[in-house]
Amino acid sequence: MPRVMFDSTTPGAIPPNAEIVAGYVDGSYAWPASAWSRFPNAQHVMICVTGDHTKGDCLDVENGDATPDHAPGWIRARHAAGVKNVTIYCNRDTIPAIEAACAGLSYYKWIATLDGTLFVAGFPPLAGPAAVQFAGANLAGVNVDISLVWEDNWHAAPARVAAPAAGATMPAEAVSAAADVESGSGTAVSDAAAVESGAAEGVSAATGVEPGGAEAVSAAAGVQSGAASPPGRRAGLFRRKR
Repeated sequence: MPRVMFDSTTPGAIPPNAEIVAGYVDGSYAWPASAWSRFPNAQHVMICVTGDHTKGDCLDVENGDATPDHAPGWIRARHAAGVKNVTIYCNRDTIPAIEAACAGLSYYKWIATLDGTLFVAGFPPLAGPAAVQFAGANLAGVNVDISLVWEDNWHAAPARVAAPAAGATMPAEAVSAAADVESGSGTAVSDAAAVESGAAEGVSAATGVEPGGAEAVSAAAGVQSGAASPPGRRAGLFRRKR
């Protein structure tokens, strides 16, 4: 069952009962700790825009932020630090450069379309990648971006962790996911504490592959906080920061 995720440069615009929220841990729009604490029951996606090897669980690869060349070293460093849900955020045009730079590495993909499109070429329809950011502020009607999360084990709440099929072995990351995501995950808390309390607010990011369902479109339409119905906005190059 797909989940709805919100990100914004204005944390106060995100519904307080959001199931998953994504925010910045560095850069001009870094969320202060008080912004993260506004969502005690949500899963927290911690976005790094600079390529700093000590920050975040999602690297934002787009114009003005990290580049594909930053991605391999950042992925290795975050895995070495024991970080779960290591993710690259990028748009559709950037996928080939990311895949070339990160060949052989394990990471999720969070892909931005921002034009209402939920299908991303190269992934199963309405089942991958890990998340698709399909709507921006112009479609939502408020200063938020909206994504559908297809991958149950990505930033999973305990009840969301999928059981392995009979005779199969669940990846260690999936097994430990439930323990790591309570109240926004330990990684989120420690990263948020490192964010300067006076920093401006912000968000956007990347991800992997997996299951989902046709319920996606209705899930999107049910988005909280008066968001518009599944949108239509530009694809290709990334949106500007807000």
